[in-house]
Amino acid sequence: MRRDLGLVRSILLSIRDHGTIGFHPDEGDNAIAFHKNMLINAKFIQPVWGDCAESPFELTWDGHEVLDGLGNDVEWDAVKEICKSLGCKAEHCSWEFASSVVQEVRATG
Repeated sequence: MRRDLGLVRSILLSIRDHGTIGFHPDEGDNAIAFHKNMLINAKFIQPVWGDCAESPFELTWDGHEVLDGLGNDVEWDAVKEICKSLGCKAEHCSWEFASSVVQEVRATG
């Protein structure tokens, strides 16, 4: 399965705002589980109540940093547009590239 940066951003936003992985109707259960496990292994999210399967989640410090690097909706749209102009999808670009685009958008206002 391929990492989907758009889904990662959506999951991080949902956890930040609601404490849950959230509902992602365009994604299958396998994709959600894959990305959730990847975020846990990267230490970007953690269960609030230890290892409980029903636990809500919270962002770690690093999770907040990653989410900040992926920008708000306007900045994320800029990432998608730049990727499209390069012939790729934002969902498949690296976090570092997306973050650099967001920083450039912020710098140019």
